[in-house]
Amino acid sequence: MPRPLTASGRAALEAQTIAVVYLLEVATDEGTQRINSWNMDISYDGSTWDAAPERMTLPDGIKVSKALVPETFRFNFDGAHENDTSEFIGLLLTRTWHQRPVRFFGLLLDTTDYSVIDEFYSWRGFADRVSAQSNPGSPALIELHCESGTFRAQERNHTILAHNDQLKRDATDVFLRDMIAKQDQKIPYGVEWDKVPGYRSGGSGGGGGGGLGSGLRTISF
Repeated sequence: MPRPLTASGRAALEAQTIAVVYLLEVATDEGTQRINSWNMDISYDGSTWDAAPERMTLPDGIKVSKALVPETFRFNFDGAHENDTSEFIGLLLTRTWHQRPVRFFGLLLDTTDYSVIDEFYSWRGFADRVSAQSNPGSPALIELHCESGTFRAQERNHTILAHNDQLKRDATDVFLRDMIAKQDQKIPYGVEWDKVPGYRSGGSGGGGGGGLGSGLRTISF
């Protein structure tokens, strides 16, 4: 998903000393493979992405959906390298990659020293399938098809409206304690309270009748 520009990014943009590089990371059974769209290796986040200018394209571009549905990405590679294990795609085809994590993101570079300014775009998903295209008069292509999960937003809420999660928010709040047991429970009309499922006595001693006293009877949900 796109991210807003930081102060450093805005300053480099105003100074016209900014460049964009895209990085791809694919996990396999024999380690993680990394390439970038720039003409030199990029070191970032403790790893190095090999230079691969003009050897990786996105025929469908970058799309951002506002709907909570999986997003697909299609990466094209030069089919001439499919048997060359010194190339990214040739090596990938010799490994197990199906349904393994894929990370694709964009960095802003400062062209004065080619240092990384910030990460402005990030997408994560899984490798789904590989296909080949070979049409007369056109270069052969190897396509890597990837698909994201449905939850893409950063800082997403992993909790739900339930007793255990509510206790994490407030250890003294037991309002949802009996929610699971009572959500489908019918409450009979005209039945004495002490015969209603979920009845709890509010205390003991003094007072009787239906007044609000220490003997208040409640139904917990």
